[in-house]
Amino acid sequence: MRLVVVPDSDRVEQWLLDASRSSEFVDLRGVCTFAQLVERCEPGAFSRRAPADPLLVRFLFGHHARTHAAAFGALALSPEFAAQAHDLVTELRSNGAEHWHLLQVAAKVEGPFAHRVHALAELWRVVDASLEEKQLVDRGEWARLAGKRLEAQGLPPALRGYSVIEVKDLHDVPLSRLQFLEQLASACERVGVTFKWSWPAAGESNVDAFIVEAVRGAEASWAQLDLQLERDVAEMPLSWVGRELFAPTVVKRAAPELSAFVAPTARDEVREIARRVRRSVTAGVPAESIAVVFRDLADDTELLVEALAELGVPSRARLGVPLAQSGLGRLALAVLDLADGSFPADAVASILESRLVNALHEEAAEPRRAFREAGVRDDALGGVDGAGAFAARLGSLAARSREEKRAVELLADGVERLLSLARAIEDEAAGFELLDAWWDALSKLGLLDPARTQVPHSEGLMSVELARAQARDQAAVEALATLLTTLKRSLKESGLGAQKLTRRAFARWVREAAADVNLVARGPRGGAVWLLDARELAGRRFAQVFVGGLVDGRFPGRAPPLALLSEDERGELNRAWGRPLFRTSVGEGDVRLPSRLAEDRLLFHFALSAGAVVTLSRSRFDDKGRETLASPFLDSLRRVVPDFEEVALRRAAVAPLDEVQSEAELRVRAALEALSPPVTRQTRPDPRGAALALELGDEPWFQAARAHGAAEAERLRFFSDERQEAAAFSGRLQGDALALMKARLAFDAAHPLSAHELQQWAQCAFRGLSMTVLGLEAVQRAGEDVDPRARGDFWHEALAEVVPVLGKTGLLGKSTPEVRAHVVAAVKKAAATTEKKHAVGHPALWALAQEWAVRVILRVVSSRHSQPFGVLALPKFVEVDFGTPKAPEELREVKVAGAFGDESDVYLRGRMDRVDVTAGTIGVVDYKSSVSKTLGRDFLVREFQMAFYLLAAKSIDAQSSVTGAWLGLGKNELKTVGELRAIDSVNELLAMDALTRQRLESEGKPNLANAVHDVLSGLRAGDFGPRSRPECGECELKPVCRISQRKLLEDMP
Repeated sequence: MRLVVVPDSDRVEQWLLDASRSSEFVDLRGVCTFAQLVERCEPGAFSRRAPADPLLVRFLFGHHARTHAAAFGALALSPEFAAQAHDLVTELRSNGAEHWHLLQVAAKVEGPFAHRVHALAELWRVVDASLEEKQLVDRGEWARLAGKRLEAQGLPPALRGYSVIEVKDLHDVPLSRLQFLEQLASACERVGVTFKWSWPAAGESNVDAFIVEAVRGAEASWAQLDLQLERDVAEMPLSWVGRELFAPTVVKRAAPELSAFVAPTARDEVREIARRVRRSVTAGVPAESIAVVFRDLADDTELLVEALAELGVPSRARLGVPLAQSGLGRLALAVLDLADGSFPADAVASILESRLVNALHEEAAEPRRAFREAGVRDDALGGVDGAGAFAARLGSLAARSREEKRAVELLADGVERLLSLARAIEDEAAGFELLDAWWDALSKLGLLDPARTQVPHSEGLMSVELARAQARDQAAVEALATLLTTLKRSLKESGLGAQKLTRRAFARWVREAAADVNLVARGPRGGAVWLLDARELAGRRFAQVFVGGLVDGRFPGRAPPLALLSEDERGELNRAWGRPLFRTSVGEGDVRLPSRLAEDRLLFHFALSAGAVVTLSRSRFDDKGRETLASPFLDSLRRVVPDFEEVALRRAAVAPLDEVQSEAELRVRAALEALSPPVTRQTRPDPRGAALALELGDEPWFQAARAHGAAEAERLRFFSDERQEAAAFSGRLQGDALALMKARLAFDAAHPLSAHELQQWAQCAFRGLSMTVLGLEAVQRAGEDVDPRARGDFWHEALAEVVPVLGKTGLLGKSTPEVRAHVVAAVKKAAATTEKKHAVGHPALWALAQEWAVRVILRVVSSRHSQPFGVLALPKFVEVDFGTPKAPEELREVKVAGAFGDESDVYLRGRMDRVDVTAGTIGVVDYKSSVSKTLGRDFLVREFQMAFYLLAAKSIDAQSSVTGAWLGLGKNELKTVGELRAIDSVNELLAMDALTRQRLESEGKPNLANAVHDVLSGLRAGDFGPRSRPECGECELKPVCRISQRKLLEDMP
């Protein structure tokens, strides 16, 4: 009976499938993996030791590095050092070295370098001794122990029933593995079992350099053994390409089985691979006969699974995505980092918003929005009286919120719960204590509860996506639970758990551990496309192979950075020892290559030899938008295959009709061809569009697409021509909606019009509709400093408090200590009021803002501008309402009368900052932070406030003349109504009779009634279309109105 030994379980399955095609019965005992072969040699029973978990070994390196690696300084205390030391020792073991070898070679080098090498050797010795005490052994030693068992006791019973043992498809054969094979061959010879090693190769030294050195060593040392050592050269349509690729001289010839494309981005590349796979499956190629290959398959796994699943193609991968890259893994690790980052608001929001986390009440406010409104950046910036910034600022937000007070309070409770759990992970504690606190936090947040992964039920295409997301989350929960259990066991057995660690260092240990934990790959075991790493290709055969990621630095890749021993130092140790301790280069004779390059050359040959048809691909830009360099392997291909070229793909939002691969793609393309007007198209319409419309016209989704398309075409036409009237989907209200809007726009005595609302309507009718009727508003991010609106209200409050006092005492316009005392008191009182209504930012900056307010207001009330209408004009009203029931009796009704047939009276409301009165004159003061330079241009166009004030002031005493002034507080600047060039007379500005209004309109002069009725007449006609304005780019409602820069050029051919 023959035993075939292959590198991994996937190739075991492949061997069984191949065997089943030639025989009705396949004996499962005829094949095993290399790891299973080693286990059958009974290394555990022979050594009375068990293989140690790699995480435990790494933790042992970290534990003992504190006392045995002083030569590396502070680096020795880091988890990165432990990982690198473990990797370095694993590499040395693979080359047959032991710790005493490193001790001996340390004596042959000098200086600090010798101290570091000696420290590594001593650390290695101590870790091995610790493992021996626990009756454990590093997995890197497992094959060596199996070889010793073979030498001492011969072939084990589990292998004696075979007549032939053949090892094949094994391309990576370091010295330790080679020694095991030699010991196995010798044991086989002693009992008459034929041993055969078929090593995968290309048959060309420039390609085989990675493995040929091991083969030549075997040929030399195994000369006395009776065995079969054969080169296994694949014979597939493109195998010759791999052989010739790096040969000194080549014979060029065509390779019709080879194709290549270059996509804009890595995601586009994966999607194009998925589309080509789907086409092949549709054409009759079995899915299990297709492989998608990447070097160092990692992030690509998830992208490939998603892209293939979208097209209805099942796929399978040996490993899922790393836990640290899954959504749940990122959340769990983020909990560890919260406190060391002072609880950044974005991270807190990400955790609270996740459906996997049980921390918020369902009625709590949306975290990100509330954090922006409260001005929370983290828990450190803005804390008050011992309370953190979250508690202080969310408390302030709740106090000034009326409708959402409970929601904000519930959010604050959830935030406090999360922060308390994260704070329970102490700044510094024993490793066990840190792990227990983190574990407790994850449990209480629900991250270890599989029930949290349940997703809402859905129908149709979305149900598949939701099911896939749920499966991924459940796999992540299982992986996280496994990680926690492994961490606890490894911390205990290594002794690291009893050591004091900072929370930050513990988090780094956890991240190192999580990087080696992968989610269980889910998917069908049969009838699925293979997703493979290039290292898994030797000996595999497929109908079609896609090789992606052919960019420089990945395939071929670069050796990882070497932190503990540099490349030069490794070479020096090799020379000092007299034979390779490190495989820095491989090959034979004059052909020697860096190990990574040599392996990648061989793997590229395996990729070309694995498929009857091979497609190569790469992306032009990486995920960050940086341009990538093509793999030099592609240049070598052009040298061998004269007609080889890459097809450059353009990014297409919709697949052409002949290339659609799924129902979703067909719907999009069919809607485009059947419904899009030619003038909106950038590509030539497909002539089958009319037939599609006829065939699909009754489908609900098609009818919905038709409606959406008509709406979009209407919007484009509206945005393309400013003379175009708004229609149903571009801002025109009709029927019942218009009737309701007319009632809303009546502005009668019960619902008067404010200057601010009119300004919104005048600036943009759509903006007015959105903000004043629908209630849309942009989320305002509170800053550390007081925002302009809050500062303006603050100054108004202070002036309203101090001006009447100074007016009554005759101190207005004077500069005395008494005036300053009044100003300070007013500012203090206004500050208390402002804190209840606005976010006031950081306490220190708020204190400075109050000091600045004292200076500003003192300067204003002490200057001549404090009495803009003369020293005899004294303040009668400050912050006085008009047009409302709570206004003074003479100000309760202020209206713009209708003078023409279709006009009705428009009632006004508002609040005047200050009204000064003297004999025969009433003056209105409008406080501004600064006086706008465009005030004259904007008057009665976007600025209506002063005109409203003047009309209200006229109601106080119809016989008095009225005037007004804008007082800029910031620079103490004054501008009167009379200074506006456009205004000849306030009486004309406020005139209501038809004749005067007609005359002023014909002369182009400002009149309040004309301006108000002009704005409202358009609205009452139903036109709320958004017109392009210079300020559109800054408008917070741009995502809602969807105003477009695209133009429909109807007259283009």
